[in-house]
Amino acid sequence: MREQRGHLEDDADAAPLRVYPRAIPGHLNSADEDPARVGHLERQLSEPIATVIDADARTVPPDATVEELFWQHLVGTRQRSVPVVDGARYVGLVAADDLAALERAAWATTPVADVLRPDRPVAGPDWTVAQALRAMDRADMDRLAVVDGDRYVGVVTADDVVRLDEILERTGG
Repeated sequence: MREQRGHLEDDADAAPLRVYPRAIPGHLNSADEDPARVGHLERQLSEPIATVIDADARTVPPDATVEELFWQHLVGTRQRSVPVVDGARYVGLVAADDLAALERAAWATTPVADVLRPDRPVAGPDWTVAQALRAMDRADMDRLAVVDGDRYVGVVTADDVVRLDEILERTGG
């Protein structure tokens, strides 16, 4: 895996992504027990990331206060992290954990730009679902910003991938 300007790129040595199917009453609990399910998962993982991008995900501007971020974006939307976008330019990702180092009294006057982490991985619009999941897993994140150059495209979340799986499973897709 090579890192390039915040992007993680697959190389030939990349470890395979492990997929653990949900245990559903009345269903097989192992992908190894159901070859059709394995094929379904492989197809899903090879889907372009565009199938799960949320282009309308809420973002926060870098000049918003940490207090505004906390109440309107983290608590208000029940998200653990939010992309920071200046116009159309992606700046970084700010997570609830990033606020722990800041005294609560300073939240009303501290801009988000002061606490965001620009070094978190991002996905490119040409990635597959497997590449995005692998990057989320390695960074221990539940969401990944998708950028084209420095232009913000949207967000991919682990929940979006699960919902795609449910849709494909129910429709035989």
